[in-house]
Amino acid sequence: MNWSTWALLAAVIIGVYLSQLAGRLDRLHIRVDRAEAALRAQLLRRASEAIELAAMDGPLDPAARITIDGFAHAARDFGETDLEKDHRAQRLEQAGRNEAEGELTQALQAALPDEQSVMEYAAIGGGSELMEELDSTTRRVELAKGFHADAVAQCQKMRRRAIVRFLHLQGRAPWPEFIDINLAQPTGFAHRSR
Repeated sequence: MNWSTWALLAAVIIGVYLSQLAGRLDRLHIRVDRAEAALRAQLLRRASEAIELAAMDGPLDPAARITIDGFAHAARDFGETDLEKDHRAQRLEQAGRNEAEGELTQALQAALPDEQSVMEYAAIGGGSELMEELDSTTRRVELAKGFHADAVAQCQKMRRRAIVRFLHLQGRAPWPEFIDINLAQPTGFAHRSR
């Protein structure tokens, strides 16, 4: 074999490798997007259930009801990120959404601080079903946040590789970011029997 054959073979091998690397990076970006969409769907469901909780006649005082209802509506009202918006506008919207979700988490923690408060709601007509749904949804929110964090970590790791940065294999995809807010399940659900 002459040198041109070796050069062609090397170019093909390098091309295949780079193509696979770019494809893997693209799949990681898709995984991040899907994980975020799944998390947002669970957060939307949690907000809807929190609105139902605020509307129930139960042990909450009127101020706590208004607080939960307000934060739940704020969290729910953030629309899907518009792809036409520039990156800065998307980040500002994301920050507002994250703040609303964090505030809702704190309000739910305050409303359901222990198993007794959960049982008081469960004793009300329709309350048992709502408590089970809210318990399940808040657990799914925590799981979805974990899946999203894992996807972001893997994507960031790949994008930090020198060859990816040097050849700009990520294209125009924005840097994947963690959703850094407290989405913990209310303490009142922690000790319920599963």
